Amino acid sequence: MTRCTCCGEAHASDATVCPRTGQPVGSGPCGSRIDRYEVEKLLGDGGMGAVYRARHMMLNQAVALKLLHAEFARRGDMHERFIREARAAAAIGNPHIIRVQDVGVTADGRPFLVMELLEGEGLEALLR
Repeated sequence: MTRCTCCGEAHASDATVCPRTGQPVGSGPCGSRIDRYEVEKLLGDGGMGAVYRARHMMLNQAVALKLLHAEFARRGDMHERFIREARAAAAIGNPHIIRVQDVGVTADGRPFLVMELLEGEGLEALLR
């Protein structure tokens, strides 16, 4: 079994493509460090970015790290939109909205934001 860097899960040793993401097994951030966060596993993937479970290295605190997809990070307008989203969410300060804890840019120019990690059942599972 090989630990996939795309999703953080174990796949067959001969797997070349992640069955969850469709990306090459070695092409994701899982198992790597972004700033002071160790990326552990993929929680969800959307049109503009992906959210990972990560761990703050100094505080040993689990967080959710949202990372803009590389193709959007190259577009200045999308980069700015992502940062505006982080600022807007941080400014709200409402107990019913997830708390943004940090924002930054990876070494390869991809913006990320760090949020509190909420454990529990997803809406889709709850509705079933």
